[in-house]
Amino acid sequence: MTSGAMASDGFPTLHVLLTGVSSFSGSAFAAELASRGHQVTGVLSQPRDSYQGVRADRLAMLGDSVSFIESAPMGSEALTEAIAGLDAIDVVGLHHATVGDFRSPTYDLGSAVASATAGAADIAAATVAKGATAVVFTRSVFESGFGVTDDVRPIGVYAIAKSATAELWRERFRPLDVTMKDFVIANPVGALEEPRFISYLAKTWQSGETPMLRSPHYVRDNVPIQLLAQAYADAIEDASLGDIATMAPSHWVGTNLEFAQRLSREFGSRWQIECAVGIADELDNAEPRVRIATDRVEFESAANEVDFWNEYAAHYAPNGSSS
Repeated sequence: MTSGAMASDGFPTLHVLLTGVSSFSGSAFAAELASRGHQVTGVLSQPRDSYQGVRADRLAMLGDSVSFIESAPMGSEALTEAIAGLDAIDVVGLHHATVGDFRSPTYDLGSAVASATAGAADIAAATVAKGATAVVFTRSVFESGFGVTDDVRPIGVYAIAKSATAELWRERFRPLDVTMKDFVIANPVGALEEPRFISYLAKTWQSGETPMLRSPHYVRDNVPIQLLAQAYADAIEDASLGDIATMAPSHWVGTNLEFAQRLSREFGSRWQIECAVGIADELDNAEPRVRIATDRVEFESAANEVDFWNEYAAHYAPNGSSS
């Protein structure tokens, strides 16, 4: 651990190398760590100014609070050389993944794992040479072996890829005497998220139509991105102290229908429109019925939760950034 300097919360300042920093959760993790006074270096596979759309918005949100290694995909000489040029690393946050169309039946497991683990041995050695004593692996609650569930099978090929990626990285770090910690993500929600299910709901409501839910009775876990980021920063700090306990933040647990109804109330009241929710035929056996995380996280106050909903609804408002 870096000695001397102290972060804003009284914790010693950490030098954190973070991959996947242009992602929804990755950018929030970087922002939270930086807000605590830690020195974050984010890894980008492309030049920073080449990112477009919501990824560009996320990187712009980070401003100058985070340093970047640019044009450095996994396995590249550029990445290992850049790591060698850093002053120090205390903790490595391995948050990258090959996502693509993760719900597609043609999702390429082999290619996803190969690209996410390219150069793993060299990168692990390079980070430890710069002083890294801990690594935090991002996992998914949809992987087998995580969360509370009625069926332990992985949910989708992407979850299998996440498991294989993490275990391959673990094998590269195992002989290097570092603390290895798993951080398990359920479904993060909030402004600057990927335009998927919530975007569909918002656009359908704004068009005056009723969105239809295909799996209304699946029980899932939706975690506000601010709470997830706070938990991740805690996990990084804990790992620097040698804590290997798995962390799996949980917040809004309920059916997909219940969460859609919550969104309809929160968004509708702020947009001043009616937001109805419909139910389509459910695919009863497509996925495990229940899959939720285990470690409850909370807003510090009711006002913080109101602020979250204000920002979230504004992001999808007709005159907002996602209209």
